[in-house]
Amino acid sequence: MGLLDRVRTLGSNTTSKNNDSVLASFHHSPENIDFPGAVFRAAQSLVGFTKGALLLPDPREKVYYPWISVGFDRTTARRMRIPDNFPALNTGDKSLLSVNSEDFAEMLSTRELGLIKDMIIIRLGPKNAPTALLLASGLPESGISPEIKSDLQVLSTELGGGITQSRQMLDRSTEDEIIDLTEWLSSWGMGKAILVTLDITNALDSLMDSISGLELYRARKDVVNLIRHLTGRMGRLHDLKNGRVLILFPEERLPDYELYLHHLSHSFASLFFNLSNPPDFPAEFNLWPEEKKTVEENLSGFF
Repeated sequence: MGLLDRVRTLGSNTTSKNNDSVLASFHHSPENIDFPGAVFRAAQSLVGFTKGALLLPDPREKVYYPWISVGFDRTTARRMRIPDNFPALNTGDKSLLSVNSEDFAEMLSTRELGLIKDMIIIRLGPKNAPTALLLASGLPESGISPEIKSDLQVLSTELGGGITQSRQMLDRSTEDEIIDLTEWLSSWGMGKAILVTLDITNALDSLMDSISGLELYRARKDVVNLIRHLTGRMGRLHDLKNGRVLILFPEERLPDYELYLHHLSHSFASLFFNLSNPPDFPAEFNLWPEEKKTVEENLSGFF
């Protein structure tokens, strides 16, 4: 029995009609990069919280950072970082934990701290090393029923592991060190190449439109890392951090510029569940090093 079938079966046994529909209608696959957003929306439908954030782990910094949020103000979204050794995470073996908002004082704006009365953390995946944390507030006055708590356990167990799977290609594609443009170009050597200046703003806009509440900084990082993944061993990518990336391809690997952009657009869109239309990638192509002077003029602020 597959993941979705198990979720549907478990959902069909619940005593809550609404919760049944939430679980049974979950059609996303862990192969979709927007899978964490779907899990977040499923949890929101189950619990009915008005403020919440799904936080993903950053092993290097040993924190969980917000990937998608709703209801919190911008100051809180920027501040929110939950250390992986946060004391509240080490209490009990349940998926759902009640927490004190004062414990989050450094992560919340003064306004939010004054408004929030109740908070919970839902640990997704293994309890000792969650694949994601869901922080929620603004809970229904009636509280969380035993039936909903049971469904949250199902959601955590059955869907939590899928979040890690959905992030694998992006996490592997993260650049480890920052290299300036001159060094990056020089390290290519003497071989001829095609230098592609790729505009990623349409792809970023498409992602923000399709995943409501997605954090802009993380969305941009995901777009860059996804293009880095799609580039693979064919070429090398450099992030200009201004809505554009540079990609160097050996000349023989890019015989048809339009076909490359077509494949990039459709490959990008195929990795998401809710991305209805493949985004366009405006691009400029230059021969390297023959058109070095033109490149330096077009990118004068980066040398």
